[in-house]
Amino acid sequence: MKLLLSPDDSSARIATTEEHALSNMPPAQLKHFHGFITSATQIERAAGKMSVVWDSSVTCENEAVDFIRKPLLRDVHQNLSKHVFRLLVVDYDRREQPEPDSYSRIVNAAQDALWMDKHFLDLFEQGTSGSEVMEDNGRLQFIVQSPSDDEDAYFSFALSSSHAPGYNRERDWTCLFFGGPQLNSKKLKDLLEDMKYPDHHPDLLPPDFMILPTTILLWQVGRIARAVTELNREFMELDEKNTNEKSEDVHLRSFGQELSRLRKLHYRAQLRYAFALDFALKLARCFESIQKSHCVVSETQPKHPHVLSRIVQSQEDVLRNIGRNLDNLPLRIEAHQSIMISAHSYYVTDAARRDGTAMLTIAIVTLVFLPGTFVAAVFSMSMFDWQTNKQDSSGRPVSNWIWLYFAIDIPLTLLVFSVWLWWKKRRDLQYSEKLKRHLA
Repeated sequence: MKLLLSPDDSSARIATTEEHALSNMPPAQLKHFHGFITSATQIERAAGKMSVVWDSSVTCENEAVDFIRKPLLRDVHQNLSKHVFRLLVVDYDRREQPEPDSYSRIVNAAQDALWMDKHFLDLFEQGTSGSEVMEDNGRLQFIVQSPSDDEDAYFSFALSSSHAPGYNRERDWTCLFFGGPQLNSKKLKDLLEDMKYPDHHPDLLPPDFMILPTTILLWQVGRIARAVTELNREFMELDEKNTNEKSEDVHLRSFGQELSRLRKLHYRAQLRYAFALDFALKLARCFESIQKSHCVVSETQPKHPHVLSRIVQSQEDVLRNIGRNLDNLPLRIEAHQSIMISAHSYYVTDAARRDGTAMLTIAIVTLVFLPGTFVAAVFSMSMFDWQTNKQDSSGRPVSNWIWLYFAIDIPLTLLVFSVWLWWKKRRDLQYSEKLKRHLA
């Protein structure tokens, strides 16, 4: 059984009417508003399945405001006499439009109609992530807003309940939902239709609309788990790559960029994990508030349907496991940083070694030529007269004392070079002994 605001319209006619209305709207009004109304009775008669058919009368901002403000017409024939749920979904990408001023009419209308209070208004305008449970004069409100500065899904909603006017004072539920492209009206519709409503609600507790936040929590935790699994897989690939490569084969620039990217993903996963854990804890507290608000003098304490409570508890356990995995990732990041530092040290050491080799070469060349230069400089002094008018058999003027230069230069060069080798070996030996004492 489909849950329609107007039972005479078929889902095909509603979809056609909505598409026709949207196609005739000016671009400035295409803000994708979707209204939906149902009741606990309709859901129960549909065997716990929620068939979401958007109200064809909600196509623009003015009609969305009217959907919020118009009084609820209770109709027994449409099973809308008690425990009515009203949902308004606004497709809103906060990253493309950080300032939510264009939706101030919607939010103010919802506040005037008691769909929410100032707490959600402040949260929505500031863009702060978090969740909260509030109770005031029999009204229960659960507000949630996800982070908007990461690449994951953005959503924000205020779910509230209050007693309907009249003798029976049945509880009605309203929800204003803002969702980004990853959790827009189409995705939310699929999630609600896939989730089964608890069909064993206790008699002491009236039916509620907590299936909405429970479904969103389940979806959010699944996305976080997949993101952390993917993050672990990328770290394992990086580990394997570094294991197969030597330090000198590591490309520092690409390795540093990859490590920086993984560190950023880890930070975003931590933010989303902290938000989801707070979401789950506050949702469990909301269940407790519902039970306490309907507690009667009886030996039996009313219990919330254990299906939803068990789902929330299981998601808390999953999130704690995810948190432990996220806590281990910084150790792996530090290990990769050590690898990068080691690779960088290798390049620095190699550069120093090449510089040392060059300096050693210069020193040896200097040792070879310095004694000869010194001897030549001494022999060129004016106190020596090496000039001769005689010529050798080849016709070139040569001093008879040329042999004296080589007789002094060669032994002097050998002596200087030997002294330098002795000094170098002695210094290396002293360094080795000093290093052994420090390592002992």
